[in-house]
Amino acid sequence: REELHRLKKMPVKDLLVDPRDILQSVPYLKNLTLNQIEEIASKLIHQHFLEDEIVFRQGEKGDCLYLIGRGIVEVITGDKKKIATLKAGDFFGEMALLSDKPRNATIKTLTPCNLLQLRKKDFFSLMEKYLILRENIEEISRTRLRDQREKSQG
Repeated sequence: REELHRLKKMPVKDLLVDPRDILQSVPYLKNLTLNQIEEIASKLIHQHFLEDEIVFRQGEKGDCLYLIGRGIVEVITGDKKKIATLKAGDFFGEMALLSDKPRNATIKTLTPCNLLQLRKKDFFSLMEKYLILRENIEEISRTRLRDQREKSQG
């Protein structure tokens, strides 16, 4: 709660982060080398969002995934049900890329955010090149899909 309050008051320019720092702190990337981290970082595009902005809506075409550099977002289903809250180091948007289907949720910022965007072509290039990355992202995606189904049924 305190972190949310502090982040809401931060100017967007103070949200800038070095993508390498974020990538090295992400558990599913721990097994990658520094050169591999550098390669991924070089493909990330900084995007800034203010509090209460929509990053993307359920049903839209998925052409990228996002890694949260700074800030907090919520994941909302079409019936306005909040299914998750994500923070720095978390990622979202991978399910639409992996399934080649429209976005299955809406993402809304709860605080000003610095998001690191990875385009679809770069995502698949990296997934093909680094098997451990592919395995980790697919496992997280399966878990999220299962959790989303359970929450929508409950």
